[in-house]
Amino acid sequence: MEGKRSLRERAEQSLLLPYLLLCAAPVVWGLSGVLVRWAALPGKEYVLIFWRSVFAFAFYALFALIIRERRLLRPGSGVLLLVASGLSTAAYTLCAFKAYNMISIGTATFIIYLAPVFVALLAPLALQEKLERSTVLCLAIALAGTALMSLGQKGEGGSSWWAGALLALAGAVLWAVMMLIWKKLRDTHSPLTIGLWTHGVCGLVYLPFAVPATGSLEPKGWASVAVFGVVVIGGAGLIYLYAVRRVKAQDAALLAYIEPVSAMVLGLLLLGEVPTWLDFVGAALIIAAGVLLLRLRTAAAEEVAEVFDAAER
Repeated sequence: MEGKRSLRERAEQSLLLPYLLLCAAPVVWGLSGVLVRWAALPGKEYVLIFWRSVFAFAFYALFALIIRERRLLRPGSGVLLLVASGLSTAAYTLCAFKAYNMISIGTATFIIYLAPVFVALLAPLALQEKLERSTVLCLAIALAGTALMSLGQKGEGGSSWWAGALLALAGAVLWAVMMLIWKKLRDTHSPLTIGLWTHGVCGLVYLPFAVPATGSLEPKGWASVAVFGVVVIGGAGLIYLYAVRRVKAQDAALLAYIEPVSAMVLGLLLLGEVPTWLDFVGAALIIAAGVLLLRLRTAAAEEVAEVFDAAER
């Protein structure tokens, strides 16, 4: 009896652990907007992108060397997709960071996080994933929360606002492309390989522009860039890339909605951006969508565990 219970528990844990990891990574990503502001490089976002990529590249390379897996540094047969990952990351980060500096962090993050919608629409075509009804339901709830949070944001509506909003929308499309590429690469490549090549290529794109302007970084900016590269992109990115292989792209995209909630809380605590009641209602809906998804996947895990039990009888 104890053996069966242990087997059942292991089955449930192995199915749910990736979902929990995919919840943890966006919490850390919520720091992105704050770190962009602290870097204080409006108009010179490419400096932040370059040095962030350098720190992230160093993190992945050092991790591979520590675990004595130098083979993970080689691209293998997926070099074209790895380069595409780096180029799309370079384009996404420029759009996102400029948007963060042109409109409020909350608004920029919410627009960028239309990306899960694009992933849900493209995953059946690009990855041959079946679009789950449960995912559509949870996505609709999260989108409703995002809409409420967007309405709760205050800001000017001039040409600069619209330019920032369009950049954020371009970032959403590019983020969806990146996620699909990463999901495809995880069939054959380690998270370390993907992270190393993605940020290596991204850094090379901005190298000629960033190095001459590096003097623009103040000590606080350097600290922000280091935390951005090592913690947000390195640590949280490694967790995300590890887990994304084990779940559908549409589920991974949906759980990324946790980042806007994290960004709202951190914007309040660290930047003094006070949320409205609409922000709190929207955040509650996003959290409810995530909880519902986890509950539905828990039910699926229990069904699988019952199969394990039946096989043991």
